[in-house]
Amino acid sequence: GTRSEERILYEPTPMLQRVRDAVGRRVNVIHRLDRGASGCLVFSFADDESASLDSDSGVGATTAMMNSMASSDAQKTYVALVHGDGKWNGEDLLQKGWFTIDVPVKDENGKTIDGSFTDLRFVATADLSDDAAQDAAGASACIVLARPKTGRWHQVRQHLAYAVGHPILGDSTHGLSRTNRIWRER
Repeated sequence: GTRSEERILYEPTPMLQRVRDAVGRRVNVIHRLDRGASGCLVFSFADDESASLDSDSGVGATTAMMNSMASSDAQKTYVALVHGDGKWNGEDLLQKGWFTIDVPVKDENGKTIDGSFTDLRFVATADLSDDAAQDAAGASACIVLARPKTGRWHQVRQHLAYAVGHPILGDSTHGLSRTNRIWRER
């Protein structure tokens, strides 16, 4: 076949189309994490838009859900599996409870953006090293809850990696390639 036919054969089907095919109806994306991150996607049925108009607000389900997710009143809590032992600069982050990171992040063009806030809570850690381990890469992991207060590009990923030294496992942009490789091979 032609080069374009070969590309079509090997490109994965976009998630939106896979969901449409699975449910047999048109859907709209309400919320998603960064493309490179795995996690929750929120959809609404597109054909429910006109049927579900809220008489008070005059908006359909998709618009109402999108507005709700964008609202400053919305509280989004993400769960992350990160590399590290829960300690940073001599402090045990597991004992700290909820704490706020107020560190600038970089946008997709590398420009520093101030006013980026994320609440974090380290909830569990595991020592995964064995006697045969040659170094610390991939030897420990933590579960972290993250609540972004602002919506900057890769904000949670950057705060975990650079502000507290615990990059998300599998994050090819802000993570540790050697550690990610070890986890992929496990």
